[in-house]
Amino acid sequence: MALIHFCKRLYECIFVHYFSKASKSLNLLIWEMAYYWLFFGLVVPFYLFHPYYQEKFWSLLIHEEWHNSLYTIFFCGFIFSEIMNFFCHVHLKMFRTKDLDPSRGIPRLHGFNYVSCANYFWEFLAWCCFALITQSLASTAFLFVSFFRMNYRA
Repeated sequence: MALIHFCKRLYECIFVHYFSKASKSLNLLIWEMAYYWLFFGLVVPFYLFHPYYQEKFWSLLIHEEWHNSLYTIFFCGFIFSEIMNFFCHVHLKMFRTKDLDPSRGIPRLHGFNYVSCANYFWEFLAWCCFALITQSLASTAFLFVSFFRMNYRA
């Protein structure tokens, strides 16, 4: 799931987003890389691939035979959220006719009717599904940190 997300994000950076000017200072770029590479790249996998990793949350709430159904539902929710996030980015790109065009429109599709930053809403929903599937404290911490970062940027 993480590979799907970051491959989609890489595709968006190459083919969807316009980068007409420097959008991040070197200091912010270092913090962003530390956030993804150190926190998500090292901390989350450490707990997910640890020899003593156990799924505890679902076993406390529901019967074991329903676990696979929940994983399937949350995985489909993750895929749907990633697709909607991608559509939001493509929709936002259509408002810029050229690189240095300062004019913007008001987006209306793909969830923008309901929330002002639908792209962040779908990304947050995708990380919610990820945290619910992995059931690790590190994934949940990453979810909350992601929420506050996206909330600040929104």
